Amino acid sequence: MKLENGGMSVPPHPDIYWKQDWPVLLAIAQWDLSTPGPKAYTTAQIADRLGIERAEAVASIGRLGRAGFVEIDDISTMGTEDYWARRLTERGLRKVGAWPRQEQLAAALLEVLQKETAEMERSDPEKGRRLRAILEAAANAGTDILAKVSAELVKSQLGVR
Repeated sequence: MKLENGGMSVPPHPDIYWKQDWPVLLAIAQWDLSTPGPKAYTTAQIADRLGIERAEAVASIGRLGRAGFVEIDDISTMGTEDYWARRLTERGLRKVGAWPRQEQLAAALLEVLQKETAEMERSDPEKGRRLRAILEAAANAGTDILAKVSAELVKSQLGVR
């Protein structure tokens, strides 16, 4: 299939996401999820790790950053594009399967509230009664609301934007 561009026939571009960007995203994910603390992965490190040309790593990291999958620092100089990959964003974590789905977040929050409510009802019945009201309100709020609250809690703890 050819695309029309102002009367000019333009051949379709090859799929670079699965061939180039996906392996780079996975490499960043492996580092990000296994290395605690602040990080900065250079394009040279990623190129070496994947056995690809540095220019390919630069292009992929740039695309992944602009698409919101990776938090990057642009360290380009005059005429030379370059980046540091800092960490995955929430979108990047979701893409590689390292971020829970809405239903999982909502269920986890309800489970914690249920455990805390049961414990509180035994140790301090008055506080337990108030916590039970919160639990019931949370259960009635629905999966979407619980998932949003849970996601914001997780993001704040991980420092993810």
